[in-house]
Amino acid sequence: MKNAYVTAITQSILAGQSVEEVLVRVRARMTAHGHMRLYSQVLKAAARVLGAKEKRAVPQVTLAKVGGVDESVLAAAIARLGAEGKSYEVTVDETLIGGFTARFKDTLLDASYKRSLVDLYRKITK
Repeated sequence: MKNAYVTAITQSILAGQSVEEVLVRVRARMTAHGHMRLYSQVLKAAARVLGAKEKRAVPQVTLAKVGGVDESVLAAAIARLGAEGKSYEVTVDETLIGGFTARFKDTLLDASYKRSLVDLYRKITK
């Protein structure tokens, strides 16, 4: 039941409808069906889903160290993900050892040394 309300809210907002209108309609519907106990849970879940979708709309690059990868290489990776010309968020994860990972929407491009070493280990131990 809760998931149906969350889906309705997120799809309506992503379709371009006014947030206020959507919430008024959902609140009226939930009141009519006696589901107002779920209202706060539904709003929190819808906010979480919308936040996740918004986060996926911005390319994310994780580097092993700052300045460890040439900007042209990062730009080419972002272009391969289909986000050419978009600005991206950069984070640092020292466990990558070297290289980078780039994520956009549901696609991950892993060009890290960590991935290469894990793949090599798996091949050797088979």
